[in-house]
Amino acid sequence: QLPEENSFDKSLSACGGYDNAYTEMEKTVYYFETPCGGLDGALARWSRFFVCPSFRKEAAARELEAIQSEFDLCAAEDENR
Repeated sequence: QLPEENSFDKSLSACGGYDNAYTEMEKTVYYFETPCGGLDGALARWSRFFVCPSFRKEAAARELEAIQSEFDLCAAEDENR
């Protein structure tokens, strides 16, 4: 059974933490912050993204749109051409 979409975000937010990611030309960086008491649980949940990723069709489509949007915003910058 797959976890509920955004359950990681919700669990971090509930204890005062957050997560985000950004994509550069050759890498994507994922990061999160959580209060010290929540680190073990957050690391266990976060690692599941890489061990057993779940790509729901709808979520994948939204992510592709977000990536394209970021690309389009940066495409006009000299350093990215």
